Amino acid sequence: MPRTMRISTRNATFQQWEALLTNRNKRQRAGEFLVQGVRPISLAVERGWEIRTLLASDGPGLSKWGREVIETAGAPRAVVAAELMRELGGKDEDAPELLAVVGMPPDDLTRLTPGANLLVVVFDRPTTPGNIGTLGGRVRRHRRGRHRARRGPVRPEGGPGQHRVALRAAGGTGAEPPGGPRLGR
Repeated sequence: MPRTMRISTRNATFQQWEALLTNRNKRQRAGEFLVQGVRPISLAVERGWEIRTLLASDGPGLSKWGREVIETAGAPRAVVAAELMRELGGKDEDAPELLAVVGMPPDDLTRLTPGANLLVVVFDRPTTPGNIGTLGGRVRRHRRGRHRARRGPVRPEGGPGQHRVALRAAGGTGAEPPGGPRLGR
């Protein structure tokens, strides 16, 4: 059985977990993130993600689900003071029953299993989150057959190395200018 540690103060370990919630750079460097909620934790365990630590509240005993997750994951366990679990779980009232520290999978294209209907969309440093939402909606419509994409001009935008492809819906202004795609401004 994996070891169990007790966390009752805001020690270095707690502060590392707290940083996983708020600091993207530290998440990337550590190669792990904090998972909250019954369904997300269950899915992480079910799909074989690397569970590095399971955090359990020192409050009332675990539910059947909590005991099953701990048994199935086989990860080291930390029993955390209820007030600290409330902080990590972002709760004012009840402390979450379990939180999981999960390892990030390697950033490698070999993780993808290509199929006959594989559609891949790559975002390279989008300038605003709205760009992702707009393109995501177009991809969903395309997958359902309600959208016919037309190649639009390819234009480098932003600083060096920050290229985006302009996607245009059929019927829009996706025609290429005379002489081919316009490169530059």
